[in-house]
Amino acid sequence: MGGRWKYSFTPQRLPNMVKRHVANPHIREPQRLQSVIVFEVPEDALPADHPARVLWTVIGGFDLSAFSAEVTSVAGDAGRP
Repeated sequence: MGGRWKYSFTPQRLPNMVKRHVANPHIREPQRLQSVIVFEVPEDALPADHPARVLWTVIGGFDLSAFSAEVTSVAGDAGRP
């Protein structure tokens, strides 16, 4: 072929978009180092029939007030929860 093109590319055959020169095109590059915030619901982490749900139900019925008997920070007052 000797450096010649197989097809003839004459200016009249090219689309208008290709003919004009674009000095600085606006191109959005992908930002691969971005962080992603994911909102998860712990209740949805286990299937409805998972055995851990039985344990949650049993422990949820315990009286744990002895653990908070000496807590001085109460709702409506200053202090950390």
